[in-house]
Amino acid sequence: MTLNSPLRHVVAAGALAGFLMLNPMALGCGEDGSESGYQFGAEEMSAVVVGSWEGRVRYEGREPVSFELAMEPASATGASSGSLRQALCGERTLVAAAQACLATSELDVVAVLRDGEHEAVEMEGTLVAYGAELSMGELTLYGAGRLWRVQMEEGALAPAGEVRDQQSGEALGSFDLARRDDVAR
Repeated sequence: MTLNSPLRHVVAAGALAGFLMLNPMALGCGEDGSESGYQFGAEEMSAVVVGSWEGRVRYEGREPVSFELAMEPASATGASSGSLRQALCGERTLVAAAQACLATSELDVVAVLRDGEHEAVEMEGTLVAYGAELSMGELTLYGAGRLWRVQMEEGALAPAGEVRDQQSGEALGSFDLARRDDVAR
């Protein structure tokens, strides 16, 4: 086989295509921890969820129950400094996908839910923002065997969400949600 043979070009092109297919990170989605491109940080994400909230939860076959929810950033030290994880690329896969790179940011939160019928329930969860701008995302809270989920739209929590069984994922009900505190965010 000579240096300029067509077979050598085909093999080289195949090797390059295989590398790019098995390593989509090589297309500009690095794991260098760079946060360039993001238009927000932990403070802006905290402003979406931190504070006092109120609403009504409607479980199947029961009367609606009013609740209060107090949320704050979670931290490993117990201080209210928050935990923000950002990555310009999602989970790495070894198969090329149509969208190999998805910008996400995660803010861990802790919360206390009081509904008047039960003792206060401690919850924990995550606000996930999709994209380099703080616009779309989802807040998921876990506690007392339940999963509470509400979408983030245009940088704010939606006025309604759903409650599911934490183990089975079965739908248990829905809830309305409104910010209670008067602090401008």
